[in-house]
Amino acid sequence: METVIPAAKFKQNCLQLLEKAHNGETFCITKRGTPMARLTPICSRSQQLFGAMKNSCQCHNVTDPIDVEWENV
Repeated sequence: METVIPAAKFKQNCLQLLEKAHNGETFCITKRGTPMARLTPICSRSQQLFGAMKNSCQCHNVTDPIDVEWENV
């Protein structure tokens, strides 16, 4: 669940809100009732960029013969 918080309150409690975001909470920061920013926790370290696609594709040799006979037109 996202907590809506005015910008002035965010400014006063920034460090405490950052700690709460680190623990999984999400905040919508508003200015005069209009949403201006969202404070969310970052992705966990288990979702790293390098190695994310490991074992998700296959390599084929394009020079190998195929098993389909071609018709002469």
